[in-house]
Amino acid sequence: IMPVVTLPLMNQLDLLSLEQVVNKYIPEDLKATYPSIRTACRRRELCDLRKIFACTAYSMNYTLKKIGTFLGKDHTTILNNIRTSRVCIEYSEQYRELYLTVMNELKNHMDPNVTAFIPAPAQEGFNSQPTLRTMVLQQQDQMLAA
Repeated sequence: IMPVVTLPLMNQLDLLSLEQVVNKYIPEDLKATYPSIRTACRRRELCDLRKIFACTAYSMNYTLKKIGTFLGKDHTTILNNIRTSRVCIEYSEQYRELYLTVMNELKNHMDPNVTAFIPAPAQEGFNSQPTLRTMVLQQQDQMLAA
């Protein structure tokens, strides 16, 4: 089960505004060629930002079809982005840091009276069930310490 955190929804933040926030995190060396996440580029940096965009927009109650139409993708691609985003949050430190950075930026646009479920990384102090990978790594650490 993926841990979730309850975060406020963005107050009337439309997809274009959300895209502008996410586009701020396109690496400088790619901005000249790919100024937006709405490109067909499959570079990891842009794909990760599209996943964050899709996950956030879906948590704001936008439909898969509407998000897909906005990004020029099929709704099933958006669903896959949301599912893989949860895995990336858990296993990729680079993705997790990017996700948390974008979420911190979006806090400026949030209405504290409305909440939504947004996947969050497992972190210290966060009550979540350990994954098989975590348990294996802990066992390896214990064997090395012995």
